[in-house]
Amino acid sequence: MTNLLLARGDTVAGLARSPTSFEKVRKAGARAIEGVWTELDLLRAEAAKADAVIHCAFRHEEMATEYQRICEEDRAAIKVMAEGLESNERGEKQKTLIYISGTLSTTGPDEDDPKAVNDALPRHLSEKVTFEAQSPKLRTLVVRLAPIVHDEDYLHDFLVQMIVAAKKYGYSGYLDAGNRWPSAHYDDVAELCILALDKAPSGKALHAVTEEGISTKEHAEWIGEELGVPIKTVPKGQALSHFGFVGFLLGLDNYTTNKKTKVWTGWEPKGATLFEDMRKRGIPEFK
Repeated sequence: MTNLLLARGDTVAGLARSPTSFEKVRKAGARAIEGVWTELDLLRAEAAKADAVIHCAFRHEEMATEYQRICEEDRAAIKVMAEGLESNERGEKQKTLIYISGTLSTTGPDEDDPKAVNDALPRHLSEKVTFEAQSPKLRTLVVRLAPIVHDEDYLHDFLVQMIVAAKKYGYSGYLDAGNRWPSAHYDDVAELCILALDKAPSGKALHAVTEEGISTKEHAEWIGEELGVPIKTVPKGQALSHFGFVGFLLGLDNYTTNKKTKVWTGWEPKGATLFEDMRKRGIPEFK
């Protein structure tokens, strides 16, 4: 996304919470900001300098143990970035806040379907906070990512957890052959975010999905093929102990459409399919 924005002449700044990320942002040609998303004064001040903010950060590595706290921090970050954007009086153009969410736990396949209200999964409130920040000065949007975003060099963490379990137990497991997850290629997601920035109407949730529903059994079959182990169902009562946190998510059917997204933005995804990328990538680190 950074490369696409820079290539068309935009000025880009990126928040980096580690020295590695700081260098990555700097080498891409953007202005690197050292900090973390809990530094609310920093977020507000930087947003006040911008015409748009795309909020991509989320502490996925702590989801299993600190999910409630992470979601609270996420909402606080959204609120102060919206405040900062609204305070920017430079130019007459409406400012834009885009929140990057996910399709999991959406109540239906359509872009207008809301998130399920679930106290155990409070990230739905981040979408609510984003939409509530909409004003005459501020356009707000949500881009919901497919649970698996991929390219041939990247193995998504949800698949990694399935692979770890397959290696540990000697078989590749899944919960329900009827459960489907969408996927999307990284390049297509980046393009959609730029189109959202330029074209999407305020108050909309866009679906960054290219394959609308791949059976989670197919994920297990690919892993079994790669590792040379059999495929088996895992009882739902054992999902968390078998897969870890992703075991809860694997119990969700998440068929998702992108028709309205294409109409609102003109998006035409062109990237490879999930299994085209995964068969190129393989999983050598787990063999």
